[in-house]
Amino acid sequence: MNSTHRSIALLVLSSIILLVQTQDVTSTSTKRFTCPEESEAPNCSCEEFPSKTHFYCPDFNPTLYVDVEDRMRVDFKCYDEPHDFKSLPNLAIGSVKLLTVVDCALDEDRPILESFKFLEVADVRSFVYNNHENGIRYNARYFEGLEQLENLTLARGVSSIDRDTFSGFLNLKRLTIEHNKLNLQPGTFEALSNLTYLGLVYNGLNEIQPGLFDGLESLEALSLSYNDIKSLSAGSFNGLSSLRMLNLRVNKIESFDENTFASLKELSRLEITLNPFVSLPRGLFSENKKLKTLILTNNRKLVTLPEELLANLKELTVVNLSHNGVGNLPESLLSGSSGIIELNLGYNRLNSLPEELLSDQPQLQVLNLDHNQLEFIPDYFLEKNVELQTVYLSHNRLRSLSEKAFTKLKNLKELHLENNQLQTIPQFLFSGTPKLEEIYMQNNQLALHANSFINEELSIADNDNTPFQVLQKLRILHLRNNSISTIFQDWYINNLELQSLDLSFNKLPLLSYTQLQFQSNITLNLSNNEISKVLLIDDLDLQPYQRINVDLNHNPLNCNCNALKFIQLIQSKPEYGLQFTVDQLRCSEPPNLLDVTMDQLQTKDLLCDFESADDCPKDCQCAMRLLDHTVIVNCSGRELTEFPDLPIPSQLHEDFNALEVHVENNRLTKLPNLTKHNEITQLYARNNSIQNLLPHNIPSKLRIIDLSQNILEMIDDSTLAKLNRSSHLETIRLSQNQWLCDCPASSFLIFVQQNSRLISDMSAVRCHPSGKSLDSITVNELCFEDYTTKIVICFAIAVFGLLVGLISLLFFRYQTEVKVWLFTHNLFLSLITEEELDKDKLYDAFISYSHLDEEFIVDELIPKLENDPMNFKTCWHVRDFMPGEMIMTQIVKSIDASRRTVIVLSKNFLESSWAKQEFRQAHVQSMEDNRVRVIVVIYEDIGDIDSLDGELKAYLKTNTYVKWGDPWFWQKLRYAMPHPLKVKGIKSAVSEIHLQQVTTKAAPTAV
Repeated sequence: MNSTHRSIALLVLSSIILLVQTQDVTSTSTKRFTCPEESEAPNCSCEEFPSKTHFYCPDFNPTLYVDVEDRMRVDFKCYDEPHDFKSLPNLAIGSVKLLTVVDCALDEDRPILESFKFLEVADVRSFVYNNHENGIRYNARYFEGLEQLENLTLARGVSSIDRDTFSGFLNLKRLTIEHNKLNLQPGTFEALSNLTYLGLVYNGLNEIQPGLFDGLESLEALSLSYNDIKSLSAGSFNGLSSLRMLNLRVNKIESFDENTFASLKELSRLEITLNPFVSLPRGLFSENKKLKTLILTNNRKLVTLPEELLANLKELTVVNLSHNGVGNLPESLLSGSSGIIELNLGYNRLNSLPEELLSDQPQLQVLNLDHNQLEFIPDYFLEKNVELQTVYLSHNRLRSLSEKAFTKLKNLKELHLENNQLQTIPQFLFSGTPKLEEIYMQNNQLALHANSFINEELSIADNDNTPFQVLQKLRILHLRNNSISTIFQDWYINNLELQSLDLSFNKLPLLSYTQLQFQSNITLNLSNNEISKVLLIDDLDLQPYQRINVDLNHNPLNCNCNALKFIQLIQSKPEYGLQFTVDQLRCSEPPNLLDVTMDQLQTKDLLCDFESADDCPKDCQCAMRLLDHTVIVNCSGRELTEFPDLPIPSQLHEDFNALEVHVENNRLTKLPNLTKHNEITQLYARNNSIQNLLPHNIPSKLRIIDLSQNILEMIDDSTLAKLNRSSHLETIRLSQNQWLCDCPASSFLIFVQQNSRLISDMSAVRCHPSGKSLDSITVNELCFEDYTTKIVICFAIAVFGLLVGLISLLFFRYQTEVKVWLFTHNLFLSLITEEELDKDKLYDAFISYSHLDEEFIVDELIPKLENDPMNFKTCWHVRDFMPGEMIMTQIVKSIDASRRTVIVLSKNFLESSWAKQEFRQAHVQSMEDNRVRVIVVIYEDIGDIDSLDGELKAYLKTNTYVKWGDPWFWQKLRYAMPHPLKVKGIKSAVSEIHLQQVTTKAAPTAV
């Protein structure tokens, strides 16, 4: 192997060894901290997360936290009570860049790292100690072991700092001491030769003693803000030879020595804000030749500035003198400081400007004079500032501007003149500003009409051209809250790059499509004007994909027919072209559309009144609808009984050819012949008393007819045929009428169901009076119901006849029982009373009995028959036979004078010859009269009837009888007696009696 190969091999081997060592070092340095074993921290808890490890003690209600974030940062925080850090386990965190300790008490006279030894941190570069408890007096011993620190923050709890405290910090670059109450002694920082930033904020410092900053020859930035410093002397900043930035914000400085900053030769940025000084010495900044930025703001007691305060500072570029109380400026304030780029004099009390104030600032780009009291700008005030790009003159008292004010500002891009009192502007005000892109002139009094554009040389005014006509680069023009009454053609013809035009809160009365012919995408704010009309056409001449966004909110829009194109456009929501913002736009007119929003508005409601009221029928209102070129005649609610005379649309306007008629809520009973008004397309006759709809009531071009809430019963076939033939008909309303639903109305039902798409209230068209919906029945059902009615009537008659026949049959079959029941209940007595032939008979009954049964007659029968409730008159021989007359003659007379003969049949009666004679005579009488006159009362058992005499046997077999001992005996007997038209004494309780049928068979039976 030659030397070359050996060299290459050694080089490769060395590279491999170096790579392995580097990986070992890297892996070691990036090894993350892990939680200690539980046995090492029995009362603590530890949680590992992807980006940090969280250690805390004790487990419950912890008062100590340690967060380790990937060995880059350790946050150590304590709460409430002192801690014995010695009892904590060693965490062995190792090298970290930042250690933050909050509210963890230090051991007196022990180094910080020893107090927090359990952390076992090393190589700490930045240390933040924040102790809310006051009383720590720092000395060098506290920081033993932290000599490598580059950044140190001591916040709160610092009572004093010994002179040797920072003696070991040779590498410290940033030191912050904040939120304390300190009195720092000279020499405190003399060991910090490498310190570049010192922050002494919120420490209550009331003076800066000379020598305090000795040794800080490398310090570049010093912040003394938020202290109580009252004065600064010539030696306050000695030793700060490298200081570039000084912050004196929010102190109590009342005065400066003229040489306060004289030693700060390298100072480039100085901020003196919110201090109470009333004046400044003339040469305060004369030695600060490298000063670039001066912020001298919010010192409200500063009312004047000395001559040449900022003169001859060639490197000065930014000057902010805003929010002071300055009323006047010396003309030499900035003399010789030719490098100023940005000057802010806003929020002062300036009422005038020296004409030569800015004569030495040719590089000036931003000038801010807003929120002052300026009433005019000198003619040549800005003549030398040709590089100006932005000028703020807003919130002053300017009433006018000179035509020469901006003549030399050829680079001006942004001009603020808002919130002044401008009433006019010169016609050629912007002739020297060709690059002007943004103009803000809101909240003035500009009218921009003929007398507003003053040509100072020619003394003429131009109606068509505005002062903005020469600004071809203009992008933003804000003229909000002025008195402008038109959109000038300059803005859409000459200002070709205009992107935002704000004319809100002006006096624009209308908006026409001719005012919207912009050449670029633009946002046009016309809100809060007086725009009542928006006149558009169908096709605007716009560029492809161009967008013109117009805000029309809060205007008093008249929503009449002239707004049609506008409403159609906004409701179409175009992606390109003309777009309107109208979410807060509401109709102001007419009254019926007051406060209606644009999304609620319907184009059919956009109407215009007739020019002449004479063209409209008496007591009606007429309007014209541009949407469909229709004349609307509204005669609703006028108590009309006759249909009004209608105008002819074409005679009112040549473009109008349709008629819409409203006669709702009147008292019309019929419609006239409307065939001569074929221009009628809509007829609304709801809520009248119309009875018929006939063919001549239907114009040939009718599209909509509303006949709801009338008294229509049906529509005849000829009218239905005409409706079917109509090619224009779109909508019919027929609900709430008195529609007949019978078979003759089947043609109407067929029409309704076949044209259900035309009948908008189909579900409410119902039969009268049943209320059944016509869309739920068929023709078969309709006619079936008619047949059913007839069938039901016939069936009812048949059932009634059947019932009558059945009742008659039952009556004749059980007439005796029925008559007894009727008689006992005093019902239909005319059916069961005696005929007129018995009216002259003297007795109701002749009692025939055997004298051996006289006890029954005397004690039972006679008393019952002759007393209440029966009250019959009886004849019996003991009382009523005349003495001396023949017995047979008396028997015949008594039977003849009695309506009934009561035979008390017993064994004694059968053995009595006279008794048999009496039966025979009564039986003969009964047969002669063809009436039932014999009542047989079986008093006791008489044995087998067949064993009786032939005549008596025959009678008993063919007639009923009454048997003594029967529970119903007296009722049956009373029924067999003569029947007067009304029997006295019948009580309602009789109705409870039940009759038993008796049939004559071989053996006797009872009724």
